[in-house]
Amino acid sequence: MKILITGQDDRLIDAIWQERPDDEFTTFGPLDLTNDSAVWEAVRGSDAVVYLSEIVGEDEGRQMDLATRGTYMLLRAAVDAGVRRVVLGSTLTFFSDYPDDVYITEYWRPEPTDELDQLLPLLCEIGGREFARDHAITVTVVRLGRQVDADTVEGDPEVDWLDYRDAARAFAVALDRDTSDQINWQQRFGVFHVVGHHPNPRFLVGDGRIAGLQPMLELKPRGFGGAP
Repeated sequence: MKILITGQDDRLIDAIWQERPDDEFTTFGPLDLTNDSAVWEAVRGSDAVVYLSEIVGEDEGRQMDLATRGTYMLLRAAVDAGVRRVVLGSTLTFFSDYPDDVYITEYWRPEPTDELDQLLPLLCEIGGREFARDHAITVTVVRLGRQVDADTVEGDPEVDWLDYRDAARAFAVALDRDTSDQINWQQRFGVFHVVGHHPNPRFLVGDGRIAGLQPMLELKPRGFGGAP
């Protein structure tokens, strides 16, 4: 499979490559997402697109433009090039204002603040959702916890910690999801929470997921704070 990764997190990109050694990868800088011809040239010939949805740009206006118009142009090019699978990176930070005593699943509605690190990933998600609604394309959103290195991180574990290698695994597994032939657009669009194992979890994933949601990504992330 030929996979285009749009992002600049070299550690995460390298880890994704290691998860799929038999695939052919190319990378594309997110600062060029509003360059129509550059986006088309990058996407053409790809079988799948991964967009890490990082917040980049020189100022807030530029960051907003890349997250909205840039996401649109990437998805538009993917549809025009016949790409059937797109994976969007997102975040769990827009659940931070929920009470600490609730268990959060993908059914919960994000409530971002006006901080860009919460607002922009959600805008990317919305763009992906609308393309899945209107086109025969699979859009998979992986909402990631806060990435750390489980081998070196210190301090008391936080409920949103996620080893960066498990984040890479989530992208790699999500690339195998193809529901582009489904008539119901809600089957073409999927959202998955990805976080490490914790003794007192806030985000229910894996066996703790509410039954009836889309099939799990079958991840086995690393544990923190004594969790298996």
